[in-house]
Amino acid sequence: MNIVHVTASFRPAIGGVSNHVLNVCKTQIACGHNVTVITAMNEIYSESEVIDNINVARFPSHRSPLRVKLWHLRNHSLYRNADVIHIHSLYSIESIPAFLIKKSKTVITLHGWGGKYPIPDEQIERVSTGVPKVASGVITVGSFVNKWFKVKSDETIYGATSLTKVTQEKEYDICILGRLEEDTGINAYIEALREICKRSTRRLNICVCGDGSLRGKLYGAISNDADIYFKGFVDNPQYYMHRSVCCFTSGYLGILEALTLGCNVYSIYENPVKRDYLCDSPYSEFIIVASSSGELADCFIAGTQPNKPLEDFVDEDFSWERVCRVYDNVYEKVGMNIAQ
Repeated sequence: MNIVHVTASFRPAIGGVSNHVLNVCKTQIACGHNVTVITAMNEIYSESEVIDNINVARFPSHRSPLRVKLWHLRNHSLYRNADVIHIHSLYSIESIPAFLIKKSKTVITLHGWGGKYPIPDEQIERVSTGVPKVASGVITVGSFVNKWFKVKSDETIYGATSLTKVTQEKEYDICILGRLEEDTGINAYIEALREICKRSTRRLNICVCGDGSLRGKLYGAISNDADIYFKGFVDNPQYYMHRSVCCFTSGYLGILEALTLGCNVYSIYENPVKRDYLCDSPYSEFIIVASSSGELADCFIAGTQPNKPLEDFVDEDFSWERVCRVYDNVYEKVGMNIAQ
């Protein structure tokens, strides 16, 4: 079967969606499918290349809208010859002429939420009305998407990982994951860390896998009471997660990988959407979920344990093979023949 994935971001760019699409493509290729990724190009990426046996075609996203549409028209055979067009968010197809995306062979994965609360009404309307027009099959990453964006999905997933736990000496007490920006909720973690470092009976070692405009604020909040190591946007944050006792993160991928590597996970929600994001996930019973920075600090200092022990998490199936089985189920449900 010829499968075309359309995504706004793909390797070598780093990010959750990029990582998701890469691993899905690799798994589908291992199952015998032909896979192509259509994604955006910038000044440092070539227009076409092969990554891990995946054919990658990039359209010139920084050019005029007309130039972008002409690129898609010139490469119309990519869409015409596809048995499945798998879209990763509505935003990734804004520049594609609508007639190239045939609903009968299109599936969409809605990867979540940009972090802005309240969610703008126009964004909810765009998703709730746009998805049924574009795709025959719908997959949501998290059940909160169905609730807050008013969509009905065929399946819901929560990510995957190929990591395995091995014994590793711990160098850091806490690993912080993600962009250091307002919309990620990092301010709540900064306040929690400030309180934790002041109340701790020893000086903590903290590593940060990420960067952003609030880096200085984070450093200023805890540097007097802890040793902090900024690693930036690293290709392999798992290296540092594996060497940390705890991980502070609110994203599905970070939570899943941290749990798989045996880290204690602490997450904060500050609004109802993030609460549902965390509490309605299969991870919720294995992590500490706090409603404020103060509550998280209290839980950390007290050594509060999640409802289920971390050791039980290894029994869950969060493999990429399982995600692809879910995708196959949706392909078949909407009439696509995966046996081709």
